[in-house]
Amino acid sequence: MKLIVTVVNKEDTNVILEEMTALGHPVTLTESYGGFLQGENSTLFAAVEDNRVDDVLEIIGRYCHEARAVRHDRNPDRPIIVGSAVVFVTEIDLFTQF
Repeated sequence: MKLIVTVVNKEDTNVILEEMTALGHPVTLTESYGGFLQGENSTLFAAVEDNRVDDVLEIIGRYCHEARAVRHDRNPDRPIIVGSAVVFVTEIDLFTQF
């Protein structure tokens, strides 16, 4: 089993939650700010069976859109492209529900 932690732009959150839930993947959501995407974000946590990881990654890729951002520590006339999702997939050693 894997833990998928995904930081997404806030505007992409609802559709990803709906799609993942519809496919039977429960998701925990927390609001976040800054960090990888430099703005208002959502961080999603989902425990997923190994053989379903690609399904979840496909959902994320389908609904996350490229965003443009200007970093103030660099040339403000030259925006850099910031992706709208950062995904971490890690092994779960123990999964218990009480």
